[in-house]
Order: sequence, then C-alpha cells, then structure tokens
Amino acid sequence: MVELQVHLPAARSPGRDPRLGGGQVGALDDGRVRFEVDDSGPGVPEDRRTRIFDRFARDGVSGGRGGRGVGLGLAIVAQHVRWHGGTVTVLDRPGGGARFVVDLPVVRSSSAALGLP
Repeated sequence: MVELQVHLPAARSPGRDPRLGGGQVGALDDGRVRFEVDDSGPGVPEDRRTRIFDRFARDGVSGGRGGRGVGLGLAIVAQHVRWHGGTVTVLDRPGGGARFVVDLPVVRSSSAALGLP
C-alpha cells in the first residue's frame, strides 16, 4: 500500500495530543483506496463490531460524546460505502481504541463524464 498521511482536523485541535486519533489514506495494489480513521475511545468489543453499523445501534458503546447521539452516524457511513461498492470495518487500534477502515474501488472516468473541461 502506498501511504499518504492525512491528519484530520480533530487531531489538530489546540491542546489535543495528535497520537489520540487521526487517519491515513492509501492506494492498495488491487485497485482500491483505503481510508483508516483512528479513535482513542474505549474501542469496540468484537461481539459488537457488526451491530455498530446498524441504524440506531448504540450498544452501550460511547465515545467522547458521553453516550449522546442516536446511533445513525456509522449506519450512514456504511450505507454510503456500500453504495460505492466498498466495505467498512472496525478493528482494534494499536495502543487502544478503534480503527475504522473503509475500502473503496477506484473508478476511472473521463473528465467529460464528470462535466469537467
């Protein structure tokens, strides 16, 4: 994988330790692009890793928002990724927390098809 480091805005917030979260983007050899987003929260237990992508699933797993939210964010991500022919998974983040991985196929299109000059 060819890696390109991308630091998400939250990781650059004043006073925030950049080791607590962040992400990277890379091109895989099989024609996919991978986005990895690290979260420094409590992580996601293995038995909940598929359910957290369901609508309204909260499963008692709370992040840095104190358990607020209705459980739609990850469901929306998963739906959009599927619409584009990709996959989204959650893994353990080295050092603790969760790592969310989105793999998308690279689709080549002409600039004319995109309405560009």
